[in-house]
Amino acid sequence: MFHVYGVGGRLYSGGAENMPVTPVRRIERLDTVHAFMADERAEALDTPPTDTPARPPHGVAQDAVAAYAQAAQPVPARTPRTVDTVMSRNVVTVQADATLAEAAGWLVRHGVGQAPVLDRQQQLVGLIGRAELLAVPDAAAAVEAHMLSPVPAATPTTEVRRVARVLLDSGLPGLPVIDADGGLAGFVARGDLLRVLAEEAALDTWT
Repeated sequence: MFHVYGVGGRLYSGGAENMPVTPVRRIERLDTVHAFMADERAEALDTPPTDTPARPPHGVAQDAVAAYAQAAQPVPARTPRTVDTVMSRNVVTVQADATLAEAAGWLVRHGVGQAPVLDRQQQLVGLIGRAELLAVPDAAAAVEAHMLSPVPAATPTTEVRRVARVLLDSGLPGLPVIDADGGLAGFVARGDLLRVLAEEAALDTWT
């Protein structure tokens, strides 16, 4: 599940498919494949029958049957990896009423490239990163005037592969992670996902 937070509080809760800031692009290649296969089947029906091919040797037939039987076995179910297993729990945050100079110093001091922005009630309202800081010449401007908002946030039980999809679609460097009470529970960055891929087989991570 994902949420979207802005200065007005929580604006959306639900799946990535309907999230207003990260529309999911429909994959149309499958339609093309189906159309191609339909044309191939039609051509095959119009083709006159040819001589019956010779039966394969007995051993080859047995090997083919064995391979088919092995392929037909059900694939063991894997539990998808969730955000709580990869996110950073010690999160650097920035206050919405801080200046850009203060935010830049805070990010540099902690060695991070982006940080969730919280209001005075410590609720998520946006995200600030190096790109936003470098784009504004006025270092005395308030963070809330230049932060990314509204911003999507994941929950600890969101599947990692869905977070990866949202990051690709939105172009964001990472997502805040919100607990059941609306509090900030962590942050999952692109680097966290790359670290998992470097340490584990891809199927164990994304399936």
